[in-house]
Amino acid sequence: MSPRPAYHELHWMHAPEYLFGLQISDAGQFFYESMNPAFERSLGISIEADRKKAVHDCMSAEDAKSICASCDACIVEGGSVRHRQHLTLGGQRREFDTTIHPVRDPDTGSIVSLVGSHRAVDSVDAVGRLARRRAAAELDLRLLSLQEEVQQRIASDLHDSTCQHLIAASLNVMRLRRVLKDSDGGEKIFDDIDASIDQAQREIRAFTYLLHPQYLLSDGLKTTIEKFVHGFAVRTSLKTSLHIAPEVDQLSYERQRAMLRIVQEALANCLSSCPGDTGEGRNGRYGCARQAPGHRQWPRHAK
Repeated sequence: MSPRPAYHELHWMHAPEYLFGLQISDAGQFFYESMNPAFERSLGISIEADRKKAVHDCMSAEDAKSICASCDACIVEGGSVRHRQHLTLGGQRREFDTTIHPVRDPDTGSIVSLVGSHRAVDSVDAVGRLARRRAAAELDLRLLSLQEEVQQRIASDLHDSTCQHLIAASLNVMRLRRVLKDSDGGEKIFDDIDASIDQAQREIRAFTYLLHPQYLLSDGLKTTIEKFVHGFAVRTSLKTSLHIAPEVDQLSYERQRAMLRIVQEALANCLSSCPGDTGEGRNGRYGCARQAPGHRQWPRHAK
């Protein structure tokens, strides 16, 4: 019984997987009665030219033994079976998913033949791998969006709440200064408190600006970085210079976003971790000149 009626003719002729039909002899041996063109090409034989070829005559003894074992399992179980097998088909040993289905006589219900397929695991998994890569890319994009949302919320809270508390503290210091204006020692303490509050306000303004997402989609990477570096300089009193090629706007959005994130992180690192007079950056590399230990002040120049 040919399996060809069970498949659409086009699928049979052009399917990349190996499709076949098997007859079962009275002695329990298995013979190929049909193969699709892909299977015939892989074995270098033609069933049409010479009907019914024994499985052991079409391939290596090891492969034939593995396939016949799957056929025996199909008959014993009386239903479809699927096994993962290593087969040398098409001149290359690969991993295949072998699926075999029984064909029963409509009158007696006994199994009279088998139909099946060998599908290379790499082709089976190709669609799955592509789907996983797409899902991972979408997840990465969503995580970046969530990160920006969190950073924006932190920046907003720091600006709207923490800065207001510092301003209130500064006003209270001014009131205390008036009350205790006759104390010479107290005047220096007030100066130190004022300086600390002023430094905290400047740092918060700078970090909230660094945390705030930039308008990459509307402005493009070059303009966005130029505006970002200028705004950073204004808030930190840094003298900045920037060299950026216009070709960066031709990068994909994901790469532009990554580049912007690198610039943000580099400036944040220069601000918080590099006490010094100079911060320099060129082609994505940033650094800060060192100062004497314990001397904490804003760097004065960045490239």
